[in-house]
Amino acid sequence: MGELISLLEDGLHTWRRNLRLCVPHILEFVFVYAFSILYIVVVLMLVFLAGYAFFPGLNLQEGLSQEMISSYTGLLLVAVLVLLALLIFYLLVTVLISSFFTAGAVGISGEALTKGETTLSAMLIYGRKKALSLFALNLFIYLVYLVAGLVLLGLFIGLPHLMGYSLGEGGLLIISFQVIGLIVSVICFILLTLLFAPVQYAIVLSNLGFKDGLRKGIYFFMENRISVFALSFITCVLTVLFEIINQLCQFITEYLPPVVDLMMYLAWLFIYVAVLTCILAPLYTLWWSRLYLSKT
Repeated sequence: MGELISLLEDGLHTWRRNLRLCVPHILEFVFVYAFSILYIVVVLMLVFLAGYAFFPGLNLQEGLSQEMISSYTGLLLVAVLVLLALLIFYLLVTVLISSFFTAGAVGISGEALTKGETTLSAMLIYGRKKALSLFALNLFIYLVYLVAGLVLLGLFIGLPHLMGYSLGEGGLLIISFQVIGLIVSVICFILLTLLFAPVQYAIVLSNLGFKDGLRKGIYFFMENRISVFALSFITCVLTVLFEIINQLCQFITEYLPPVVDLMMYLAWLFIYVAVLTCILAPLYTLWWSRLYLSKT
């Protein structure tokens, strides 16, 4: 317990002396948000242009012939595939942006803890060196989550239906399966989150590639399960408490006059983003970096 308190105090002290540690988190938010807006605008423009180009003479009041339905079905299928490709592109780009700034944030946090100070140029260096490794790690983690979700979905929802159970026939049994499946899924995803939590710090702070960092991060978790769980619990509690405050503030502003409501909403939105990017995110990164460096 004393070691954990020392870790938290050390991280807080380092954060106060190195406020530039919030820069990568601010930049990540700005770049992801700006790219998201650009993506939405481009998609809406493409949808509008495609609708104007492919369906200029469409008149629903006159009805649709079978030939027209077949033609429009093919065009709609192409449009869906294009939108799916754009969605995948958006996800890949946002993951790459996050990987770059996460690598920079972890790198300068390690420097601040070991040297007492750091620079923004170091953020760019760590970002360039480790962005692709963290990018591969994030894609791997998403793939593991996807496979785990599909397996659990098949076991606790698909399998009972294949066995002939439904909500009408043996309803209590199928509901029991779903409740058990929900509990197992929550436990499974919590364990996976804890398992992968130290990996990005192993990749950046130990200067490893994706495969070696994955092995070292998992090994770190197996050797320090209690510490990893304790720090995860603390960060989770802080996040939940802040979200409760956020919901209370939004609830209070709903009873204000419209103009005041809008002003208060914008003011609180600024405070919310500032707390996340300038306080919580840097502190979490410092605490995890401190834990990893103290145990290796």
